[in-house]
Amino acid sequence: MNVNELESRLERLERENRWMKRAGFAVVGVALAVALIGAATPDVIPEVIHARRFRVIDENGTLRAAMNADGIGYGDEKGNSRVVITAAGITYSDESDTTRVAVNATGISYFDEKGKTRAWMDTDGFTYFDEKGTLRAWMDADGFTYQVETGTPSAWMGADGFTYAEKGKARARMGADGFAYADEKGKLRAQIGVVETVYKDTGKESRYPAGVALFDEDGNVIWMAPQ
Repeated sequence: MNVNELESRLERLERENRWMKRAGFAVVGVALAVALIGAATPDVIPEVIHARRFRVIDENGTLRAAMNADGIGYGDEKGNSRVVITAAGITYSDESDTTRVAVNATGISYFDEKGKTRAWMDTDGFTYFDEKGTLRAWMDADGFTYQVETGTPSAWMGADGFTYAEKGKARARMGADGFAYADEKGKLRAQIGVVETVYKDTGKESRYPAGVALFDEDGNVIWMAPQ
């Protein structure tokens, strides 16, 4: 390359450099103009916003909420996930990140601080468990049942009335016919309402539509009104 060719090339590079500078200034000017116009017209609302996700950060830089195609999530000030909403349902977690409530197509479930299921509700009814996971109570179309920690039913209520039991033996019953009480051996000791008696010597059965009767441990009537 001779001297003339070198000088020609330098002149061309200088012209291209000046053009690029002018173009750069023009782009910056347009960008500033757009920014100023946007700031001067805050009421202009875009018709459509296209985005893959949205994130909300608080003043400390902690992620507090997020939304994308999978669902919506909310976090507390410590960054722990607390609520998640997706097509599958809704879950709520405590500050220890343990799921406490879940809502989905099958029903609603509640969990304690250790993550154990304590209660759920669905189309069949309501069920409750104690801290050991033992079924303690349930309610459905047939009525309500409660049982002790050993799993033995202790009380139930339905269309036929209410019954209370101890150690598997019915102790009290209340229904359309009245009220009946039994001792710890399950033997009938008192009746109020419809009273039925069976005389052992004759085997005759008597039924009183409205009365009160007390029985001894052998089932004999010891007092009754009316006589």
